[in-house]
Amino acid sequence: MMNKPSTRKFPADASKIELTYTQRRRAVMDDDDEIERWEVSADVRDYTEGGEPILVSHVGDFTLYAFDPYQAGSWQVALEGRACSGQQIVRAIGKPGYAAPLREEVENLLDATGPAYLVLDTARLEPQWRGSGLGAYLAGSAIETLGRGCSGVFLVAGSLPDEPLIADEDVAASKLGQVWRSLGFAPLVDKVYVLNLGVTTLQKNMAAMRDALGLA
Repeated sequence: MMNKPSTRKFPADASKIELTYTQRRRAVMDDDDEIERWEVSADVRDYTEGGEPILVSHVGDFTLYAFDPYQAGSWQVALEGRACSGQQIVRAIGKPGYAAPLREEVENLLDATGPAYLVLDTARLEPQWRGSGLGAYLAGSAIETLGRGCSGVFLVAGSLPDEPLIADEDVAASKLGQVWRSLGFAPLVDKVYVLNLGVTTLQKNMAAMRDALGLA
């Protein structure tokens, strides 16, 4: 059954949204640099012929971390220190001992397509772009780009304020959990969700979301 195209009116042409990826690393690296921080900006620009591109609308921002627990000896320390959701995710997926890999029960949930993992730490849309599911779609697009060579993605439900703020934290987490399920994320423990990148679930769900948003 095909998804009905969205009738949502966006403030600019959503089919022209661009994602810009920025990675900042210090020239002299320390333990914190054993994980990669990626900042992703979603924008609509007007490419006027012969001139510089003009920003039409800033859509939102996303922050992701990539790490290889077998290469980054202190990945747990780095993730706890740098990611907003780091402590909660480390408690859910990490073995005791900061040089340890992931818990076996977590690794067993994922198809080993690569040694690395992603954490979707923050996701924010500008208010005028919220309420359509576009935020989840853009997050999925960033995951597709940065997730090559990764086996899975982790996040804490509540990372994406694509809906009006909800005072009750548990209700908000449940509501946003439904949003993340639309990409293929599954609940792991304590509001932490996991996405298996070793199967085609993400690609299939992204295609369905493109249809629903009228971007296909």
